[in-house]
Amino acid sequence: MTALSRTALESEISSLIADNTSGNITPADVRQVQNDTADSCFNLVTDNFGSIPSGAIQCTTISASGDITLNNGFALKTDTTTAHAFTIEGYETTTSAYVTIATLTNGTTATLAINPSTNGACTIDNSTIGGSVPAAGTFTTLQANTSLTLASGTALQTDTTTAHTLFISGYSTTNAAYEPLATVTNGTIPTLALASSATGTVSIKDVVRKDCVVSTSTLTKTSDTTLALVPGLSVALTAGGTYRISVHLEGTGANSGGLKAVLATADTLTLTSGLLRGRNRNGTADNASTLITALGSDFSNATTAYTDVTLEGTIVVNAAGTLEVQVAQATSNATSSTVTQGSWLEVKRLS
Repeated sequence: MTALSRTALESEISSLIADNTSGNITPADVRQVQNDTADSCFNLVTDNFGSIPSGAIQCTTISASGDITLNNGFALKTDTTTAHAFTIEGYETTTSAYVTIATLTNGTTATLAINPSTNGACTIDNSTIGGSVPAAGTFTTLQANTSLTLASGTALQTDTTTAHTLFISGYSTTNAAYEPLATVTNGTIPTLALASSATGTVSIKDVVRKDCVVSTSTLTKTSDTTLALVPGLSVALTAGGTYRISVHLEGTGANSGGLKAVLATADTLTLTSGLLRGRNRNGTADNASTLITALGSDFSNATTAYTDVTLEGTIVVNAAGTLEVQVAQATSNATSSTVTQGSWLEVKRLS
């Protein structure tokens, strides 16, 4: 018994079962043709895909009780280059019907649309979407379990240039609901509105900021010309910010020691520019007036009795860091020079 092609099988039939004018057709000839025909046809009871020679098969429906396996380098594809669509469906027990899970559509650019049914969901677990060549994505809800990272120069923005609103919400455990904390609204001038929730608060830091810090204790300098931070008088500043600075130091000191005061930093803060005026007073009388333009410059350095020292002006920050008010005696003397508790430093960001 031999499996034959259609052409070979037809040739064998013509040869072995020819017109029986001479009585040459034998039972063996008939058996051979029948057996070869059986071997050459697909048997629905015993055969599987391994019995089919490599080549094209065209069917209205293919039903597989096991896996459908594609060899390496082959694809499941639409049957034409024209505008056809290929769908992947799943059976939904809720509706007792097959529903479309994904649709592959031909076009200028072929598209794959993944769309779960009304009662289902689309899950892509433990896989990177986008890889090294990211593209646009449109979502109804986007949830990140760790962090949502935006590349440098990108923005979180509304999806249109018309009058849309973007909300930033936080979950209130008291109300068991999400509550808006910030709202971005499109308009002639876009606006950002910050609002505390019904049970929470909103804190604004370093936007258009005004910080006022007050000295926590009296600083006393006796026979000491080494600069030291006035307790509590330090504020962190942001790179690129323009700030208005106000300092008011109350204290006492004799003519021999006086007071040296400096606008300084103990870390990475640097300035692009500065313009500030310092004044040393004794009651209503001005002892000295000093203009400074840089960190580390004395805005008071007078060996006179004093009651208060002030500083007013603006600075532009280059590198971010911490601004400090530091003081010492102008000249070492056994009579103490002090800066009393309640002295203050005020910083207001202008831009």
